[in-house]
Amino acid sequence: MPKKALIAYATWAGSTAEIAEGIAKVLRDPAIDVEVWPVHDVKSHVGFDAVIFGTPIRMGRPHPDISDS
Repeated sequence: MPKKALIAYATWAGSTAEIAEGIAKVLRDPAIDVEVWPVHDVKSHVGFDAVIFGTPIRMGRPHPDISDS
């Protein structure tokens, strides 16, 4: 059974989403099933073997969606 990974991201203008998709493309193979979701859509990490969070940083602070997760 393949391992499952989640890449959860927050973004203001979409560039962090593009980077999350790029990372997923590199990680995907028959042994790893990778899902990419906006962090505000993540209700639980249960069922995933790995979770990666991505966020832009502005003025030294992460996107509020990551902080609220």
